[in-house]
Amino acid sequence: MLEKCPAVVTAGHLCATLSLPLWSLRESTLKSPALIPASGPNWSGVAAKETVLVELKQGGKAVFAPALDDPWGEQVKVFSGAFAKNFDRDKAATLIGRDAQGTELWRHVVPKGYFQAPAN
Repeated sequence: MLEKCPAVVTAGHLCATLSLPLWSLRESTLKSPALIPASGPNWSGVAAKETVLVELKQGGKAVFAPALDDPWGEQVKVFSGAFAKNFDRDKAATLIGRDAQGTELWRHVVPKGYFQAPAN
């Protein structure tokens, strides 16, 4: 089993270090995503293997990120995308996972303040 994983996607490309035990996320991500706390320009997480696209909505605006196969063979998807230009990290948001046909698989409310503002 993997204790630590070497990379996660950032804006659709494998590149950043991730030190979460993915084997422990496999079962928990079947119905909802596991978000990785973000203080930089991107939001990321792990989702069920059926997920193809992840949408981050706040107010009337949405940004999207592709969900890619994990490189560790854990049968989950990893995703990451850039925050919308006017995304307010102190407000709640909604994360939606979709399958290849665009059908909603899961919906997760991201609580107010979850995405902390970057430190100066």
